[in-house]
Amino acid sequence: MKQHCAVWFGMVIDTITSCEGFSMKINVSKSCAVLLSLLVVVSGVSARSIKVTDHAETQSCHTIPWSSAKMQGDRDYMQDVCDVITLPTPMANARSVGPRDGTFACLCDGHGERGDSAADTALRMVLNSFKGHRWNNDWPFSDWVKDNIAYACKGAEQLLELNSFADSGTTCVCAWVGNDGMVRLAHVGDSRAVVCDTAGNVIAQTNDHTMKNEAERVRVGADKAAYVWGKRVNGLIPTRVFGDLATKRGGNAISANPEVSAPISLDDGGYVILASDGVWDVMSSQEAAQFVVCACAEDNVAETKKVQLRNGKTETMVCSTSASGETRLLRAAQELCKQAYERGSTDNISAQVLYVKSKK
Repeated sequence: MKQHCAVWFGMVIDTITSCEGFSMKINVSKSCAVLLSLLVVVSGVSARSIKVTDHAETQSCHTIPWSSAKMQGDRDYMQDVCDVITLPTPMANARSVGPRDGTFACLCDGHGERGDSAADTALRMVLNSFKGHRWNNDWPFSDWVKDNIAYACKGAEQLLELNSFADSGTTCVCAWVGNDGMVRLAHVGDSRAVVCDTAGNVIAQTNDHTMKNEAERVRVGADKAAYVWGKRVNGLIPTRVFGDLATKRGGNAISANPEVSAPISLDDGGYVILASDGVWDVMSSQEAAQFVVCACAEDNVAETKKVQLRNGKTETMVCSTSASGETRLLRAAQELCKQAYERGSTDNISAQVLYVKSKK
């Protein structure tokens, strides 16, 4: 029954988004509100009292509004971290931005006894390295972004090696979103990035580095020293991570090399969604994209609510947004996390949502 309802929901979404004049405006907010409620019902979500405290930060991201939300969920500790930086550093008196200005978002999901430290160390290294690597005018900017991401990820792995993260590590996903509408994605592991248009259609996404990925199965299979047991390789589910040095000794099955996408154009506008596997374990990329579009179409003021955990405890969910993000974008990130939790995710849950305005 739930599968039939979910298919029906997707058909209704497709019908609405194909209608002439569909846009992220108030004329579809009521329809999306109904559909969001319906999605909760057909997904088997229980009606529970939710507590969430919203926190908005006034951070300028030029023309790229963003929001983020995090939930510890049922875990005893929080090992997800995420942040956003801008290039160049915005000046207080800046009146205009150039085509090479933009926003760089990064999310890390740690694991192991020191997973929280591994994630935070990698996040800071990736962000600082990316921001500190200067661009040369003779270098095509798109190539600079690709090489800079690889350079930043290499620095994160080296720093975790230096700090002896033998049995702990982190996955990582990041996205460059330029003010010119150019997007590049990169990831290590099973944290995922999704790019969609304003109608909720997925344009591009990263492919999780796990044994479900055929390319990863081939790569891992070429390492005769790899120990594969079910969905795990050398004891890990993700086949690419920063850290976890003990799993990398004597072979190349567990890699720290990032996979960087080709340039993706969002000239017509759209969204970039970054999330940890706490979201993707229970939600498809298409579902998340449609959910974000509907959440952003609702022009409601964010409310203060409670998140009731399955273990009987309550949690304050940490949320933040850029000054230009407004409450709709904040709602998209927090509702995505809440929906993942209500669908049964038992992991830490984190999401970042960036909105790219149409250039036409």
